[in-house]
Amino acid sequence: MKKLTMGSLALAMTLGLVGCEDDPFENAPSVSASASAPAASSPQGEQEERSGGLGPVEGTELPPGHPPLGEQAGQGADMIGGVPAPQVPRMSPQEYGTVGPIRWQTPQEWQAQVPTNAMRQAQYQIPGEAGQEPAELVVFYFGPGGGGGVEANLKRWAGQFNGESPATFGEREVNGVKVHTVDASGTYDAGMAMAGQGPRDAQRMLGAIAETSQGLFFFRMVGPKALIDAKADGFESFVSSFEHGES
Repeated sequence: MKKLTMGSLALAMTLGLVGCEDDPFENAPSVSASASAPAASSPQGEQEERSGGLGPVEGTELPPGHPPLGEQAGQGADMIGGVPAPQVPRMSPQEYGTVGPIRWQTPQEWQAQVPTNAMRQAQYQIPGEAGQEPAELVVFYFGPGGGGGVEANLKRWAGQFNGESPATFGEREVNGVKVHTVDASGTYDAGMAMAGQGPRDAQRMLGAIAETSQGLFFFRMVGPKALIDAKADGFESFVSSFEHGES
């Protein structure tokens, strides 16, 4: 695998200043896994979002399955395994859900934000009652074949939660779009010690992976369980709005 360029190192250092987040694709089994190909399951409890963390130092290689790096977020990317990384167009908050191979609609109360991490394709904040910690929904997309397989990602996401009840998984077709879902709750531990955040109790995640003509789109809503419980219908309407966009 090709070593990082100086431009990639600079990007990594810059992102590191933003703060460390959980990256659900750092340990994905293959950045070139296809949407339909079954992926080997990965151990539960692997580290998730560690953002800035596009970040090995010069002279080291990216971990297996790491999303591509580039001079800009998703563009001008390095070679991955000898193959040019996909060119992933970025969206502005005004464009969320209206361009690209998949379209969606969000509840009116969801607040579209500029992504805080170059790995994020879109980002929303879901507010709660006054003084309540908000939830967040993040969209990831790494181009055709990018981000790893469906099964391994769903299992790894579920493995971030330690609760009394096991995670539940589902699969259905929405307006011609094949969608895979996961629902997990309990203590959320995404390996975020780098950001000074340890495990968080009483959390819940609603996740969905949509198969499109241009590869997988990954959607994850995470936040306090009480808030997610109250907003679950909104997430359901969001997923139910999925439809194919431009190819």
